[in-house]
Amino acid sequence: MENFQTPWDFMSEITHLDHEIKFFGLTEITQGAPQIGSLVIDGRHIIGQYGGPVLFEENIMYVPRLFKNILVSGFRIVRINLNTLTTDTIKMKKQPLIWLDQITAGNIYFHTDSEKSILQEVGVNV
Repeated sequence: MENFQTPWDFMSEITHLDHEIKFFGLTEITQGAPQIGSLVIDGRHIIGQYGGPVLFEENIMYVPRLFKNILVSGFRIVRINLNTLTTDTIKMKKQPLIWLDQITAGNIYFHTDSEKSILQEVGVNV
């Protein structure tokens, strides 16, 4: 089944394995940039600014998170355990865009451009 969600238009309310996931205050970082906002899972706020779309692997959610600092801002993939709400950042370079595609054989595949022409992969290990 085709997934029509994009980093600019994704589901802001999701139920997965009885967990309620909501994005609030979604806004573009700059004009034409992906939307980011606050993330709440089962009524608890998860620190940071997150975007979508997200991927699930059983009780684990993978989601793009914006990391900002003075020199370089960009997205990295964060793994969230939906049962414990612990977060781990996947070891990878910051990207200007992360458009999650799929999880296969321990790897996450994602695009880093709006045309989906650049496909990258990273292991799910932190």
